Amino acid sequence: MRRIETPEQIDRRKKRNARIGSIIMLLILVVSSLGYAFMSSDSESNTGGGSGKAYGVGDRWAIDMNGGTIYFAYPPENLTDIIVDTNLSLQDYYQKPLYISSDSALVGSEVSYSLGKYVERVQSACYGNCSLDYPDKDCDSNLIVFKESNQSRVFQKQNCIFVDGDLRAVDAFLYRIFGY
Repeated sequence: MRRIETPEQIDRRKKRNARIGSIIMLLILVVSSLGYAFMSSDSESNTGGGSGKAYGVGDRWAIDMNGGTIYFAYPPENLTDIIVDTNLSLQDYYQKPLYISSDSALVGSEVSYSLGKYVERVQSACYGNCSLDYPDKDCDSNLIVFKESNQSRVFQKQNCIFVDGDLRAVDAFLYRIFGY
């Protein structure tokens, strides 16, 4: 049998249970927040996030730049065999139109996604003989000319960047532009 309680005793018991419940909930909140903070800092230090180096994110590679993240298909260590002969930097493209002459949509999207937030606009263009309905551009404009080739290399002629090879060569050029 249960003991008969006065209304004051019932009220005290309810208040005590409410305090205990509040303290438990507060402890869970504090412990989970601290755990999340420690786990986040551990994963960033393990992957190199924010350290000025490229780090893995899923099947892509990333660098942190000006408060944003830029993604690449290849890590910079796998691109050391590609010669990138250019003296241009991100500042040379900043807030200026950028033209891309490429038959590869993948190359166009890689360049556009990486440099798009820093340039005025990214637009497809024709360099030399071209049957497409794009504007003709020469090396007086900021132009990236991609040509598929078995040998990867990147070189500069005035404001033109010639990228021969595959997506690896494009990533090598982009790492250079971003100072990596």
